[in-house]
Amino acid sequence: MGVLMRFVVLGNVEVHGDDGPVAIDAHKQRLLLAVLLSRAGRPIPSDALVETLWHGNPPSAVRKALSWHVLKLREALGDRERVRFRSGGYVLAAEPDEVDARRFERLYREALAGAGSDPRAAARTLARASELWRGNNAYGDLADVGELRDESNRLNELRLAMLDKRYELELALGRHDESVPALRALVAEYPYTEVFRAHLMLALYRGGRRAEALRVYREARELLVGDLGLEPGERLRRLHEDIRASAASLDLGADATAVAAAPIAELPANISTFTGRDGEVTELLEWLRPGDRDSPVTAVVSGGGGVGKSALAVRVAHRLAARYPDGQLYLNLHGNTPDVKPLAHAEALSRVLRSLSVAPPPGGHDVDELAGLFRTATAGQRMLFLFDDARDAAQLRPLLPSGKHCGVIVTSRDPLYSLDDVRHLELEPLGPADSAALFRRLLPGRRLADEPVAADRIVELCASLPLALCIAAARINSRPRWPLADFAERLADSDRRLSELAIDDRAVRASFATSYEDLDAMQSRLFRLSSLLESPDFTVELAAAALDWRAEATEELLDDLVTFHLVDSPTPGRYRMHDLIRLYARERAETDEPAADRDAALRRVFLRLAAATRSALLAVQPLAEWRLAIGLDEDATGPSFADAAEAETWIDAEAQNLIALSKQASRAPDTGAAAVAIAVRTFTALMPRGHWRESVAIAEVAVAAARTAGDPYGLAVALRDLGQAQRAMKLRPEATTTLTEALKVCRDNGFHERVPGILNFLADVHRQEGEYDTAIGLLREGLAACDEHVADERIAIEIKNGLLTSLGFNYEQTGQFDHAAEAHREAIAISHGDPPAHAIALGNLAHVLRRQGEATQAIPLLEEALQLLNDSGNSRTFAAAHKHWVLADASDDLADPARAREHWNLAAEILGELKLITLEEEAGIRSAPRPEMPQPLRF
Repeated sequence: MGVLMRFVVLGNVEVHGDDGPVAIDAHKQRLLLAVLLSRAGRPIPSDALVETLWHGNPPSAVRKALSWHVLKLREALGDRERVRFRSGGYVLAAEPDEVDARRFERLYREALAGAGSDPRAAARTLARASELWRGNNAYGDLADVGELRDESNRLNELRLAMLDKRYELELALGRHDESVPALRALVAEYPYTEVFRAHLMLALYRGGRRAEALRVYREARELLVGDLGLEPGERLRRLHEDIRASAASLDLGADATAVAAAPIAELPANISTFTGRDGEVTELLEWLRPGDRDSPVTAVVSGGGGVGKSALAVRVAHRLAARYPDGQLYLNLHGNTPDVKPLAHAEALSRVLRSLSVAPPPGGHDVDELAGLFRTATAGQRMLFLFDDARDAAQLRPLLPSGKHCGVIVTSRDPLYSLDDVRHLELEPLGPADSAALFRRLLPGRRLADEPVAADRIVELCASLPLALCIAAARINSRPRWPLADFAERLADSDRRLSELAIDDRAVRASFATSYEDLDAMQSRLFRLSSLLESPDFTVELAAAALDWRAEATEELLDDLVTFHLVDSPTPGRYRMHDLIRLYARERAETDEPAADRDAALRRVFLRLAAATRSALLAVQPLAEWRLAIGLDEDATGPSFADAAEAETWIDAEAQNLIALSKQASRAPDTGAAAVAIAVRTFTALMPRGHWRESVAIAEVAVAAARTAGDPYGLAVALRDLGQAQRAMKLRPEATTTLTEALKVCRDNGFHERVPGILNFLADVHRQEGEYDTAIGLLREGLAACDEHVADERIAIEIKNGLLTSLGFNYEQTGQFDHAAEAHREAIAISHGDPPAHAIALGNLAHVLRRQGEATQAIPLLEEALQLLNDSGNSRTFAAAHKHWVLADASDDLADPARAREHWNLAAEILGELKLITLEEEAGIRSAPRPEMPQPLRF
C-alpha cells in the first residue's frame, strides 16, 4: 500500500488522505467502499456486492459494471492495491488504525482491561474512543443498507456500552460537574436509555444539585409511563430513593476523592455562540492531540485584531481538556490590550507558578530562576497552556514548558515565526455564510426574521470581522425597539461606522489602534497612504508611487504591515486591506496626513498608471498611438513591456484596479485628465480580446472623466469606445444613443478622422437589428469619409479593414455572397502588414465560401488564419474562437467529425475563458453531436 489513509465509518462514510478529504461522490462507489470497510481485510464475494449495489435488479453486464465501480474506487483512493480481487470477491486492504471503527474497538478493549488498575488512564482512553464518532450512527446515511445494517447496529450498541463505562469512570474520579453537559446531551439523544439518566442524576447530586437530579427522575418517569406504559427500572428507582434520602452510599469514597483531586482548570468559559472555523478547529485538534513525542507541542494562532483568535483558542482548549487531565492553565499576556502594558516575564511566570501551587522565590525577579521552576513543575505532566495575546516571541519563550506531554496554544497578532518547533495557523475573517450564521446566533428572537434585508446589510458592513459582528449585535440587543434598518443606515455612513462599532470597553477602532501604534514613521505613513486607493488591491509599484519611495524598500514596509495584520497579501506582490481596517487607516490619514500630501500621493499613483497604460498600449496596439494625445500631457516613469503578451498579462491582472482607480481619478478636476488617459488606453488592450464587460466599465469611466475635465476630443473617443463595447454586448438602444452622440461631438468639433470608425460601429448596431441596407449605406459613407479625412496610411488601412469586414457581413446577411467575398478579399489585400487583421479577413472570406458550398476552399484559409493568430500571440482571442468554429463547421461539411469536434471544443474553451459563455453552455457544446453556433459568434 502507499500512503496511510483514514477511513471513517463512525458517522457518514469518508476517506481522508495526506491532502485532506478524498472525494467519492458517486453513491454506488461510496456504498461499495462502505461494504468493503465493514469487512476490511476479508474478501466479499462478488455476488454479495452485486446484490448490495443493485438490490436484486442488476444490469445485463453486471460483472463489467461491478469492475467499473471498483476501478473508479481505486482511482479515487489513488492506490490500486487498496482494493484487490481475491477468492472470487474483492477485499479492501487497510492497516488496523486506518479504519476508525477498528481503532475505536481497540481503545475500548484497552480501557476495559486497564479500568481496575488505572481508572484515570482508562477514562482518557474512553474519551479518545468517544471522539472518533462523527455522529450517533455508524455508516451514517448508508446504515440501512442490508449488508451494513447489522454491522451498524453492532457498532452503535458498542458505543452505548462504551459511553456507559466512560461516565461510570468519570463519576468515580469525581468529574461530576464536567460530565453534566455531555450526559444531558446523551439523555436527549437516547431518552429511553435509563443508564444515562442514572449517570446524570448521580452527577447532579454529587455536584450539589439534588433538586435537579430528582427532576431528571420525574421527567424520565413521565416519559416512560406516558409513551410506553412502563415504570422506570429498578436501578433508577433505587437511585431516586437514595437521592431523596441523601444516602451516604452516593458519596465519593476517600480513595476516589484522592484520585479526583481537582486539576487546575483556568480556561475562560466556552463561547456558546462560536460559529464556523470547522477546518481550523480540526487542524488544531490534530496538532495538539497527545501522543508519543519527544517534546511539547505548540500551536500559534495569529491574525489581526478582532478576527476571533481568542474565541477559537478557547473553543479548542475546551475540546482538548480531557486529553490533558493534569490541568489547563490560562494566562492573558496583554500584548495588545488597549491601555494595558504587556505582562513582563517575571510577573507572567509568577502567576503561572502560583497556579501550579509552586511558591515563587522571595523577590521573584530572576527570570531564569522562575523559568527553571516552571519547567520543573511541568515535567512529566499532561497539561494544556493557553497563552492569550502574546506580544512577540521574546515575551513567550520563558513560558514554554519542557514536559513532552504538554500542549501549548498561543494567540498573537505576530505570527511568532522565530519560535522553534511550532505549528502556525493564520486566521482570516469569517466567510459570508459563517458571518451570517454568527449574527443569527448573537441576535435571539424575531428581529432577524422581521428585517432580513437590514440584517444582511449589517453583516456585510461588518465585513466578516467577528469582533464587529459581536459589537453590532450587542448594540442592537441593548436597544430592543431599535429597528435594524436604522442601525444599518448608521453603519452605511463610512464616516461614522467605526464609531458605531463600539460598546462599553469593546471597540473595533481601539483594536486596530494597538497595532497602528506599534508602527514606525514610514510604516504608518505607508499604511495611511495605501488606504486612499479605492481599488480591490494594489501592487508594490502603486504603493511606492503613493509613498514616493523606492519599490524594494516599499515592499519591505508592506511585508511589515502584513506581519502586523494591517494589510493582507493574497498573492506575491499584491496587497489589500480589510474594509474596516481601510476605514481606520483613512481616519488616520485625515488626521495625521496633510490634505496636500494626500492629494499628491494620489496624483503620483494616477500618473504611474497613466505611464503604465501608455507602455501597454504601445506594446499591444502600436497603431493606436494617436490615443496618447488624449487626456494627459505628462506621464511619470512607467514599466516597459517586452511584447504584447506581457502587456496583456499586466492589463488582465490590473483590469479591476484600472477601472476603480480611473473612476477615483475622474472625481477630481485636477486628476480628470489622468482618468481619461488611463481609461482610453486600457480600453485598447481589453476590447479586441473580448473583455467586453470590462471594456464597457472602463469606457463609462472615460466618458464621465472627459465630461468632468471638459475634454471634447477625449469625450468623442470615450463615447466611440463605449458605443463599440455596448454594441458587442448587444446593448443596442444604448449603443445607438452613445454612437449618435459620438458622431455629433466629432462633427461639431471637427474630429472628422474619428467619424469612419463610429459609422462602422453604428452600422453594426443596425445590422444586429436586421436593418442591413441601412448598415450598408453607413459603411459606404464610412469608407468615403476614411478616404477623405484619414491621412495616416496605417490608420486608414486599419479603419478601412474594419469597414470592409462589416460590409462583407452585411452583404452576406442579404444573400449577396459575391459582394461579400469581394469586400473580404479587399480587406485581405490591404491587411498584409497586420497579422491579426489579416487573419480575421481570411477567416471571414472562408466563412462566405463555406456558405457558398466551397468548404474545400475555405479550410486552407482558416488554417492560415489560425496560424497567423497563433504566431502573433492571439491564439486565445475572440477572433481565434470564431475561426475555430468556422473550421469545425467546414470540417463537418466534409464529413471529418473528429476534426470538427476538436475545433468546436477549442472554440468553446476560448469563449469560456473570455466569459462569453457559461460553464453550462460550454458543456452543452462539448456534448452536442453538431452544436449550434453560440450567440457571441453570430454576427
